[in-house]
Amino acid sequence: MNNNDFFQMVRCHLRVALSVLLVLAACPIQADAEPGVHVKIVTIDAPPWAARIPQTGALTGAFADIVNALTERTGYQFDVTLAPFARAAREVERGSQDCTILAPLDTEKVIPGELTFHHPLGAVPNKSVSLKAYEDLSGLRISVLRGGSLNERFDNDEKLDKVFDTDYVTGLRKVARHRVDVVVGAIPTLMYIARLEGIADTMGKPLVMQTIPLIFQCSKTSAQLDAMPAINQALRDMRAEGVFDIIQQQHEL
Repeated sequence: MNNNDFFQMVRCHLRVALSVLLVLAACPIQADAEPGVHVKIVTIDAPPWAARIPQTGALTGAFADIVNALTERTGYQFDVTLAPFARAAREVERGSQDCTILAPLDTEKVIPGELTFHHPLGAVPNKSVSLKAYEDLSGLRISVLRGGSLNERFDNDEKLDKVFDTDYVTGLRKVARHRVDVVVGAIPTLMYIARLEGIADTMGKPLVMQTIPLIFQCSKTSAQLDAMPAINQALRDMRAEGVFDIIQQQHEL
């Protein structure tokens, strides 16, 4: 059995295990759920966290698995929107969306709920480049997502040689072709795209520079705030049952 066959087999078993947990471990909250509750929920369009299949429009990714589990466990319906980070955050804070699973937003405008995952941000180098600490970025050409943010230290470091690109694909291709040395951003998404592009073998070991929590949170102006306790309880149960661990493994988060 070659490596590809082995990893395909492992991922198949993980999908089966996740399906069993989602169906068999649905908690009793569903029986008490309020009928007809519809929660508008938004998150970022960033595979493997969340994306839509172009041919069908079907939702896929870790976020999709979480929403499906919440539907099973609470009986609520979730109307899903995917958007760039700035828009997703703005729509929740303004109340045009009820809730999100995202990095923490302004607590004057949202009510924070349960944690789902911690999401690593950092730098992915060409395999010829070794990154062991932040200081190793000095003297390297770095692809940065235009409009994106990593952390205060990096964002404000004017000594670094930053090249701004419109998307991760462009930055990754530049790394593969030695046009830049490093691309920075959400590490799971960068590595996922590198695999899709067939250039993962040109990438070196990522350097994690920050880890952000992805939490469930709702707008203070939402009409569905009464749904938060049941959703938070379902998320706590999922964590206790190991559902989040399986989702993370399946989607390589």
